[in-house]
Amino acid sequence: MTQERKQTEFGHLLTADTRSAFAKYRELVVGEGGAWALLRYELVTMFSTPMPGAFGYWLRKVTYPWMMGAVGNGAAFGRNMTIRNPSRISIGRRVVVDENVVLDAKGAGTGRIVIGDEVVISRNNILSCKGGFIEIGGNTNIAQNCLIHSEERVVIGREVIIAAYTYIVGGGNHDYSRTDIPIIRQPNLRRGGIVIEDNVWIGARVTILDGVTVHSGAVIGAGAVVTEDVPGNCVVAGIPAKVVAKRL
Repeated sequence: MTQERKQTEFGHLLTADTRSAFAKYRELVVGEGGAWALLRYELVTMFSTPMPGAFGYWLRKVTYPWMMGAVGNGAAFGRNMTIRNPSRISIGRRVVVDENVVLDAKGAGTGRIVIGDEVVISRNNILSCKGGFIEIGGNTNIAQNCLIHSEERVVIGREVIIAAYTYIVGGGNHDYSRTDIPIIRQPNLRRGGIVIEDNVWIGARVTILDGVTVHSGAVIGAGAVVTEDVPGNCVVAGIPAKVVAKRL
């Protein structure tokens, strides 16, 4: 396949792949072969996922461990979650995942989502792998309407605060140097993913781009666009984000 005709793994699966729609669904959504894996996924998502009230929380607590890679004691799941490739998702103890969250661990190779103990993931968050992995350390709190996307790796440490509408995008940098072919058909330029170390506070509507390391103790001001590494115990703000203060 020439460079001009390369597609993302997801695009290839939906268009160039000649297998049946059923086979594509099983690979993209269920992530496992075999009739039992498919039946288990369908039954859990059909009956447990949309169930409201206390009975719904109890039902998800009982049934989600059947299909996920691991679920720790005391984990609680809100309704209307979207879960893809559940066997690649591991949830720690006393984790809270609110309503309408997407946990999407699709992709070949190392694609997985690992969430540590006592993490809170508020409603409407999207954690999406496209061949990469996402790891979140214990006691981290992610507010509503955030996107964490990984094409290689996104590693978030312990006791991190992530405010609402934050975008953490590990990958997705298209080459655009050529004008004779559409940008979407040019290769992705990956820079190694994103690492956010322990004890970091990320303000609302922050964007963190691929290749960045945010060192321990840093604070990122609301609305910042982070394109370079953030030193430890510093406050950064602006577009692009620059150091504006140091934490003594």
